[in-house]
Amino acid sequence: MENSLSNPVLPFAIVSMIPAIIWVASIIGWMIADEVGTFEGLFSIGLVFGLCVLAVTTSEVMVSMSACFSLLIAGAIYPLVKYHLNQRAHLMIDIDIMRSAYRQLDTKATNVGAKVQLARMCYKRGVIGPAVAIMREAVESAPNVLEDEKRTLNAWESLHGKSVAEREVRCTKCFATNAPNTRYCKKCGTALLINLAGGGKALDGTPLRVFWVWLVAVSTLVMAPGLAIALPLGFAVPAIIALLILSALLLYRILRTPKN
Repeated sequence: MENSLSNPVLPFAIVSMIPAIIWVASIIGWMIADEVGTFEGLFSIGLVFGLCVLAVTTSEVMVSMSACFSLLIAGAIYPLVKYHLNQRAHLMIDIDIMRSAYRQLDTKATNVGAKVQLARMCYKRGVIGPAVAIMREAVESAPNVLEDEKRTLNAWESLHGKSVAEREVRCTKCFATNAPNTRYCKKCGTALLINLAGGGKALDGTPLRVFWVWLVAVSTLVMAPGLAIALPLGFAVPAIIALLILSALLLYRILRTPKN
């Protein structure tokens, strides 16, 4: 207690608790939502807690300052990670709608409602040519019914030009060219429009990779030296070895996880 009160960095350390609390609360939420694995979540919560302890309890100014700066850096990258996770959540909702339209069209290729749904999602995700081509197909198959869709199509063609629906699109996997209204690549069979709309990135963990890299860097460059200074040798050695093993395992999981 006396060491803690004599720490000149204590006010700064207390401020750094704010991003620590935000991160821990967010990580717990992401674990519940299955955004992060149990190992990653528990390791990150443990490390954040350890940094808080180092920042507040150690009388070594350099150790305390390093822990504080690490927590503040985590606070700085938090909005970026949160933004990308929100974007990914919206993308996954749109991709699920597109997959539903695919299934309906696989069952009945003339399903006008599914075509309209697919066209709208393509347009929303920036896949303009196929969106116009598929919406035109739908409108032409039921011109007296789809009045709203007809107006939407006219607005799209007015904005982008009618010729946009005639441009071939390239598969993101095999790079084969396909007609704009093609749902499955003629060469590799991939769900062409879903991939063009970003479906390949729907489960991409890139945003959180930033945080995992931060964890590995902090655990090896800040936490391990901090433990060496703050703990007696008999406790420090096994604690540092365990920390480095866990950090190596996290790094392995980061490198092993495919970037979709």
